[in-house]
Amino acid sequence: MYTNQTDEELDAMRCTSEGIFNAQNSNYLKFNCVLVYSLVFITFGFSYKAAKILKDHNVYSQGSHILLTSILLNAVVNQAVFLEIKESYGKKKKRLKQNFRFVN
Repeated sequence: MYTNQTDEELDAMRCTSEGIFNAQNSNYLKFNCVLVYSLVFITFGFSYKAAKILKDHNVYSQGSHILLTSILLNAVVNQAVFLEIKESYGKKKKRLKQNFRFVN
């Protein structure tokens, strides 16, 4: 619903409780996001390095080689899906905040 209120008045209105609002805007959550994104990109980097080592210096049997390659692929896909979910949720939350204003 659109209103004739100013940005300050709209920012003062919330559709969540004070505790949830403070938790979503806390420094702990921001630190957690930085930590999670760092770990995802570190996983990508080390998976690439491990796959390259596995390809160049293959000392394992064929079955072990397939198993290790599939584990690396699973780790990369898992982190990519996690990153996509986190990003799409963040964009959705931002879009909802911009488009919808709740009136008390």
